[in-house]
Amino acid sequence: MIALTHLSGLDWAISRVKPVRLVSLLEPEAMIATPGGVYPAMHLKIEVDDIVAPQPGTIHPREDHIRRLLEFGARWDGKTVLLVHCAGGRSRSPAALMILLAQKNPGREAEVARMLCERAPHICPNRLMVELGDRVLGLDGRLVAALDGMPPPDGTLLEGFRSFRVACIS
Repeated sequence: MIALTHLSGLDWAISRVKPVRLVSLLEPEAMIATPGGVYPAMHLKIEVDDIVAPQPGTIHPREDHIRRLLEFGARWDGKTVLLVHCAGGRSRSPAALMILLAQKNPGREAEVARMLCERAPHICPNRLMVELGDRVLGLDGRLVAALDGMPPPDGTLLEGFRSFRVACIS
């Protein structure tokens, strides 16, 4: 299982889903220490601002961030819980979730997007991260097309966490 939460709900989500792996996508000044219950080697910290284009004084998503995420995902067995979070659980972490699920479900990008929308209608995945994930995974635009096919966020906020099956197709 893979789960999505936001920073203020992180401790609560950890106590509920007991993740073995954790991905934190936060601005450098907001990056957290590894929470109790997660081994530091199982905590991927990606320091990145929630932006879709380079801006002075910020860290925009880059290909090396996505490669680190995918390397972390490649070492995950898909059976233990991986928890992904950013500040609000709306943009960076859903993009990372989409990329990780696409990695585990090659050829199922549209189904990944559909599942994310059904379980988390509040999301608006970071477009630059998804574009980079598409490129690094060699998906020839399929992940971006899946993103483009997603409805706009419904305006709600994420409460608690949302969990997703790793394999979209049973």
